[in-house]
Amino acid sequence: MKKIFSFVILLSLISIGGTALAQEAELPDPGLTPDSPFYFLERLVEGIGTFFTFGNIKKAERYTALAAERLAEAKALVEKGKSKLVEKILARYED
Repeated sequence: MKKIFSFVILLSLISIGGTALAQEAELPDPGLTPDSPFYFLERLVEGIGTFFTFGNIKKAERYTALAAERLAEAKALVEKGKSKLVEKILARYED
C-alpha cells in the first residue's frame, strides 16, 4: 500500500511539474497494459529484444526505456482504478 501511495505522489509531481526532473521526464505510450489478455506477447517481445541487445550501454538504455514503460503502464492502471495490477507493475519497475 505504501508503494501505491508513493507512486500516486510521483504521478502527481509529474502531472503538475512540481520538480525540475518531473518537468523534463515524459512517459512513453504504455501500449498494452497488464489487464489486456495479449500483454504476455508484449513481455515476450521485450524479452527477445533485450536478449538481442548487446553492449553495456545499449543494455542500460534498453532497461531504462523498459522502466519508463512500466511507469507509463502503472499510470494507465491507476487511471483505470486497478490497484492490484499497479503493485505488480511497480515490482517489475524496481527490477
